[in-house]
Amino acid sequence: MRLVLAELAGTVPEPVRLVAEHLPGLLGLTPGLAPLPMDRLAEGPAAFRDWLAGLATSRTDASVPGLVTWLDSVGQLLGRPASGRTTLPTEADPIVFALVDDPAVALTVGVRTDPATGATALVWGARISFTGAGVDARVDGDAVLLVMPLGDPAPVTLFERLDLVVTAPAGGGRLYPADGEPTGALRVGGLRAGVRYTAADRAVRPLLELRDVRVDLDGTPTELPLVDLTDARSLTAAAQSLLDEAIDAGLGPAAGPVAALRRLVGLGTTPGVDLALLATAPGAAIAAHYRALRAGGAGWAPVLADLARLAGVDAPAVAGAGTAADPWAVDLPAFAGTSLAVRLSLWDSGTPAAPVFTLGLGLAAGPRSTPPCRGGPTRG
Repeated sequence: MRLVLAELAGTVPEPVRLVAEHLPGLLGLTPGLAPLPMDRLAEGPAAFRDWLAGLATSRTDASVPGLVTWLDSVGQLLGRPASGRTTLPTEADPIVFALVDDPAVALTVGVRTDPATGATALVWGARISFTGAGVDARVDGDAVLLVMPLGDPAPVTLFERLDLVVTAPAGGGRLYPADGEPTGALRVGGLRAGVRYTAADRAVRPLLELRDVRVDLDGTPTELPLVDLTDARSLTAAAQSLLDEAIDAGLGPAAGPVAALRRLVGLGTTPGVDLALLATAPGAAIAAHYRALRAGGAGWAPVLADLARLAGVDAPAVAGAGTAADPWAVDLPAFAGTSLAVRLSLWDSGTPAAPVFTLGLGLAAGPRSTPPCRGGPTRG
């Protein structure tokens, strides 16, 4: 009998084996934990959130936090090993579920605690990281996708923020001048450039900073561990000019996702962001850059193409006219081996004198034929 069972086990598909092995943990059927209240789930999502809140404050018979045990079951259903943690994950130190290796794509989850009230929330996020081809720079994306209050009737927050950042050099070494070359009036250790979108105020904020900077003006050297180019107090006008040259020389022509982010931020492009204005009024500088892009013949279609490149699409195909009825749209493959895609859509809901940047997100199956269902538009 045992031989027959062993032979049958060898014929069970891997997804079925994973479900059979880890579904009990997903349902809370672990010694020391309360099981998932199946009879209350039909009453609404509060029952599930209350159950998760209980897991966050309980431990299994093996002294592992109940929430960690449940999250490990989620990860193992995805084919990933258990985390081995004995403490609750936090936003700063989350549990990370690696989904794809190249580019590195991962799902993150941690517990957020409000210092004023002690209220907790489960925070689900996503990370992506890859190195650009032909340039010594790394692109990192970090998003908070879902914030679920635990044991609290407060509403769930979807897509709280998104960070996209280019870091150069990708590893060690110096940005400008290159290692081994003589240093002149300027030395720059590294560059971080990108944008942050926050849903609470629907705002896009630029990030542009240089690290380990040495500026020699009129024979007087100045060491600057961090130069924030969005802060007018960081450097003089003469130093701004030198640093602008260093950014272009250090990054070079770039390619792929690195070039895409440079275009989105407006670094070394035409039209481009005004660094002097960026240092005094970053919001106005970014808005002026995007108004100039909108006035071009292609409108914001290239912006959507660059967003797709940052998501790993080599040759994005953008369709549409940029109106609410027929937005610019591009599909991002969502699940390998299927026709499902995440559809990004973008349109101008303003006027020629006052354009309004509106971004939509939805799911699509098959080729684009009709305007997509849009969710959570972002205006800027």
